Amino acid sequence: MSSLDININFNVRGLEPVIASMERLTRVMETFTAPLEIDAARPVEVLPAPAPEKKEPKKKAEPKADKPKPEDKPKQEKPAENGESLTEEEQLAIRGKARDFMQQGDENKAAVRDWLKANSIERVTLMPRSLLPEFDKLIGA
Repeated sequence: MSSLDININFNVRGLEPVIASMERLTRVMETFTAPLEIDAARPVEVLPAPAPEKKEPKKKAEPKADKPKPEDKPKQEKPAENGESLTEEEQLAIRGKARDFMQQGDENKAAVRDWLKANSIERVTLMPRSLLPEFDKLIGA
């Protein structure tokens, strides 16, 4: 029979709950490592396996007419296609400004998300140069 050694290093104030948890863990581990006792005089009951439940196939829900299909949404032009792409330095700067603004509160994050959605922009770094002043006004830069 082998023994199981567990070493845990920690710094905690109020060690009483930790010690109690460790004692419970020790008792549980002892039940798993204890030898299995089999009574040869008592016959083993073999229980039949339960029959699997028959599942009815789910009916497919009809698509809602209210939801716009992906092809109905206006596709965003890539900034590189329309000649208004931001330089890598500008992208890093605007990403940092947006991050700082959104970390100030959830309402700021929602405002940026709504503004991007209203202007059909997927990410801040894909913003065309023409919308940069408007975005700066939004975030107060």
